[in-house]
Amino acid sequence: LKATSKMASLAATIYSATPVEDMLAERQSIVATGITGNVKWAISDSPVRASEKDGRPRLVRTVTIRGYDASDESVNRTELFYKVCHARAVPLEGASDADGQTIFVHQGLYEIAKELYADMKHYLVDWLYGTDTKVIIGGHSIGGALSNLLLFLITLDQGVDFTNERIQQVYTFGAPPIAVVKDSVAAEKRNKATKENGPKNDNDTEFD
Repeated sequence: LKATSKMASLAATIYSATPVEDMLAERQSIVATGITGNVKWAISDSPVRASEKDGRPRLVRTVTIRGYDASDESVNRTELFYKVCHARAVPLEGASDADGQTIFVHQGLYEIAKELYADMKHYLVDWLYGTDTKVIIGGHSIGGALSNLLLFLITLDQGVDFTNERIQQVYTFGAPPIAVVKDSVAAEKRNKATKENGPKNDNDTEFD
C-alpha cells in the first residue's frame, strides 16, 4: 500500500506546473524528462533500504507517464486526442498467447508507446546492464495504459527473463483497456468491416 501511494503521488506530480521540483520533494533524483508523442514523462531514481542479502542499498528507477491534460498548451492536444480516439485493435508485433492466439492492442496508444520506448530504452535497458537497479513504471489515465504497453515492448525486445529480473512493478491509475487476446482472422474481418462501413454500434470498436 505504501509503494502504491508513493507511485500515486508521482503520477500526480507529473501534472504539476513544476513537476521536477515536486518530484525532488518526493525524494526523487531526476534522470530525464521529455515529451514524446505529445505525452509528458519523467524518469527518476531513488535509493531503497539495504538488501538483506549483501547489505548494499538498492537503486529504483521510476518512469512516470502523464495522461491527457486538456489544459496543457505545451503539447498538441488535438493530435493526442486523435491518437486516443484511434482505437482500432491491431496485432502486437511479435506477440501471441500460449494458445497461439494474437494479442491486439489500441493502435493510437501503441504508436505512442513505440516512440516512448525508443526514447527511453537507453535509460531502461542499456543503462541497467551491470547494475542491480530495479524499474517501476506507472501513470494515470492514458499514462497508465502507456505504462502497460511499455512493459509489453520491453518484454518483446529484451525477453521474459530481463522483465522478471528488472521490472519491479507497473502501477496504473484509471487506465483505459488497451489489449485483448482473440482470433486474428476474426479480428481483422471485424476491423475491415468497421473501417469500410463505420461502427454499427458500441461493440464494433475494440477500445471505446
